[in-house]
Amino acid sequence: MNTTTRRGFLGFAVASGALGVVGCSAPGSDSSGTTSTGPVSTSLPTGSLSFDMTVATGNGLYAKLVKLYEKKFPDVTVNLREEGFNSLVTNEARIASSNDPPDVLYLNAFGNLVKDGLLTSLDPYAEAYGWSEWSQSQFRTTSSTDEGVRGSGHLYGAGPGFGTTGVFYNKKLAEQVGMTTPPDTLEELESVLAAAKAKGVLPFMSDGKDARTAYPLQNLMMIYTSDPDALSSWFFGTPGTTIDTPEVLEAVQKLDEWVGKGYFPDDVNSQDSTTSMNQYMSGKGLFYVDGNWDAPALDKNNSGEFGFFPFPAKESGGVHYSMSAATLLAVPSKATAKDEAVSFLNFVQTDDDARQAALDIGGLIPAGPNDANPVSAKAGSALEGCVESFDQVLQENGLVEFMANATSSMLQSTLTPQIQLLFAGKTTPEAFIEKVQSDFESVVGS
Repeated sequence: MNTTTRRGFLGFAVASGALGVVGCSAPGSDSSGTTSTGPVSTSLPTGSLSFDMTVATGNGLYAKLVKLYEKKFPDVTVNLREEGFNSLVTNEARIASSNDPPDVLYLNAFGNLVKDGLLTSLDPYAEAYGWSEWSQSQFRTTSSTDEGVRGSGHLYGAGPGFGTTGVFYNKKLAEQVGMTTPPDTLEELESVLAAAKAKGVLPFMSDGKDARTAYPLQNLMMIYTSDPDALSSWFFGTPGTTIDTPEVLEAVQKLDEWVGKGYFPDDVNSQDSTTSMNQYMSGKGLFYVDGNWDAPALDKNNSGEFGFFPFPAKESGGVHYSMSAATLLAVPSKATAKDEAVSFLNFVQTDDDARQAALDIGGLIPAGPNDANPVSAKAGSALEGCVESFDQVLQENGLVEFMANATSSMLQSTLTPQIQLLFAGKTTPEAFIEKVQSDFESVVGS
């Protein structure tokens, strides 16, 4: 039996604040302050056409989407270029500002690209294609004000689906340590962690080089906070917000406690995401706090051996949280084939085969039109757990932006090195928070 996604959650209708607490107007509802895109068209010119697209090297999803697109539009050739994720993130601004940028550019985050006028507002296209008639919360993480505050304003990106985080678990190791059902509360989770450690099973697999260690941290921050709205605003890069609170300190102290108890690999800081995932697939580690994008690989290489559940709530009946954001494909301001580029963005959100490919290959959960045909995941798969987890967290209004996207430099310049220091015992929870907040304010203001 396959799990089929329900329109209630794909349409994002149940929770208007699901993807952030900052209000988001419908794309195209306010055109003030944006760079003019000129006349737009949903009809492609006749004859041979082409456009360029640059994305992060990955699992073959974009190659598949391009193949499907070119099958539907045989007169269009997509020149696909893939770059390593870290290299692409480092060079996003340089690529977008070049004299000959790609027409479609994968972004990890907006950074200063909106403020610097380097991206095309998609508001007119949203009206032309009818995206403005879809549930609008799905566009929060790809919208920004002219000042660069995300979560509201104008639409600058779209993509094939949503990433969402949670906890993968090894079913055999779970049985070995006596875990019969996924833990639902922090107390239950800590009980399983202690049981795993006592039986010689590594409680958490993770990596420090690519900052997967930040995922359990952010989840702890969310379940400890008494003001999730304010914390979510910080994740969106809103000036005047802070993480320097007693609750966040408790969260960082809890993670520091877990590190001290040996719940993570001793060499976690020397591992990148590829190394840690390979180790996890080989059977090292009970849990891996990670994202749905890795589910297809787990299912392909270890079919039926892994499950997925939302990070536990602090107490019974509490909210479960997940870091979630739409895959961000943007159109640089200097792009020369904007109509063709946006036709691709529309295709990946609306075509049935493209939507299913996003789930099957990328693990991404598509949104798109409210009346779109559902996609399905194989019963018993890790991917099925991702779909069910996303559904549950959405119903609880627990989807939040990634803290790594709070500023243009947060991931590489602040979060990654600071959390490495925390795991190495070379900084304190108090100093960690002070440094992260200070760097945040240096970018967005206090």
